[in-house]
Amino acid sequence: MKKLELDLNSLQKIGQGGNGAVYKIDDEQIIKVYREGVSLEVIAAEKAKSKAAFVMGIPTAISFDVVEVGNCYGVIFELLNGQPISKVMNESYENFKEYSIKFAQIVKKLHSIEVPVDNDADIRDRKEIIKQVISTSRLISDNCKAAIGGFLDKVVQSDLRSCLHCDLHTNNIFVSNGELMFIDVGDLCYGDPVLDIVNLFKSYPLEPEKRKLSEGMVGLKAEYYPEFLQIFAQNYGGKIPPQEVSQPLALILILMHIDKPYVPEENKLALAGACENVFLRNQG
Repeated sequence: MKKLELDLNSLQKIGQGGNGAVYKIDDEQIIKVYREGVSLEVIAAEKAKSKAAFVMGIPTAISFDVVEVGNCYGVIFELLNGQPISKVMNESYENFKEYSIKFAQIVKKLHSIEVPVDNDADIRDRKEIIKQVISTSRLISDNCKAAIGGFLDKVVQSDLRSCLHCDLHTNNIFVSNGELMFIDVGDLCYGDPVLDIVNLFKSYPLEPEKRKLSEGMVGLKAEYYPEFLQIFAQNYGGKIPPQEVSQPLALILILMHIDKPYVPEENKLALAGACENVFLRNQG
């Protein structure tokens, strides 16, 4: 396996997820660097999903080599003359409006693709993955786990096989040679698009105190958030869930990280308390 000598601090970070971060090496290549401790088996599975996405007709970067970067592993992807859609949108208000519409349209296209029942990349049901992760948490009570499972069964359709990105935001879609393409598709799943939509909307908080942190992840100017979500809802053409569905779902998606070592202990306790409030006390 090739070892790359890269100074990640000198590269443009264009995405951040639970397993690692995506950096732009140059105009032809990007690299996803996984957190230290992520196994080669996990990385191989994500690489297989990237290939499956390409085969299914999803516009995405072609994956190349698995490499070593310091104490971590990474995967290099081809990306010809590309830049995040967020950067293009930030250049002018006209660009913002044009590419907000294009963003909604390509997400709609993604969700129109059905994942085959038999697929070589082991693309799984997103709702079942969420249930599995929640069920193994040491910080969520059994009563909360049962309430979350019941809520998911109530609001998330089980018979849909729509292709889901699972980390949709404006730093995970690139403009390359005038065309839009998805990056960081290693978490690809299938299921009800409502799970992707809620995950997208929670990445663009409207509360001023939350915007600075979010802006660093999604790349889009925080002042654009309200209009971006409005344009998306108008042009996506699919189901946009009401707040009584989206807010608990957003919390569930955040709770999937509650046991991760990168979450501060005080945040873990706050999330556990929020879980009790939303799924137990408020239902009483």
